[in-house]
Amino acid sequence: MQTEVVQDQGLKRFFNQVYLFMAIGVAISAGVAFLLNFLWASQVMTILGQHSWLMWVVFGGELALVLGLSHAQMMSKSKMVSYFILYSVLQGLTFTIIPWVYDLGSITAAFLTAVVVFVTMAIYGRLTTKSLARSGQITMMALIGILAATLINIFMHSSTMEYILSYATLIVFIALTAWDNQKLKVMYQQATTTEGGIPVDNLAIWGALELYLDFINIFLSILRIFSRNN
Repeated sequence: MQTEVVQDQGLKRFFNQVYLFMAIGVAISAGVAFLLNFLWASQVMTILGQHSWLMWVVFGGELALVLGLSHAQMMSKSKMVSYFILYSVLQGLTFTIIPWVYDLGSITAAFLTAVVVFVTMAIYGRLTTKSLARSGQITMMALIGILAATLINIFMHSSTMEYILSYATLIVFIALTAWDNQKLKVMYQQATTTEGGIPVDNLAIWGALELYLDFINIFLSILRIFSRNN
């Protein structure tokens, strides 16, 4: 009984660390986007207008950092923290264009809705006793299909397809939020009972990145839907 209490306390501390890192990441991204728009909006617009390839460089950097963070078992905690912060900064650069496309009311409503949806599914994923592994695998396959359809739509420029993909993406990342929380719970238990596994601190940062991506995609999907409906 005492061992179970200690494990529960350790799991609680672990998830607190995960959510803290995730919140820091979201705050950094939002802060970078806000500062760029508040202080240097015209300069940023001019630079991106003249050098649109810079956004592809940012996307490439984000992908490289995600791949780097996936090797949590072999990295030091300080290096993982540095990668995570840098990723959040780069993501903030891409968020700079959001206020140019959407009005403040839609952004605020989408963000608050995303918070409610994310928290609800995070709680469900942590507390449910039903295994979500099967649904998680199906959802990942659906995500691959969505990515393929999104690439095709870059050339088709179909607003209807974009609208459908927004709903599909929202559903997929709602399901992934629940699955990722349950998956982190299982991975924590494995990390604390198996020698040579991922250090718990590293796992927390990796988990924060997973949930960060879930939340951001929920937010962007809702934002596109709200904007279309308005």
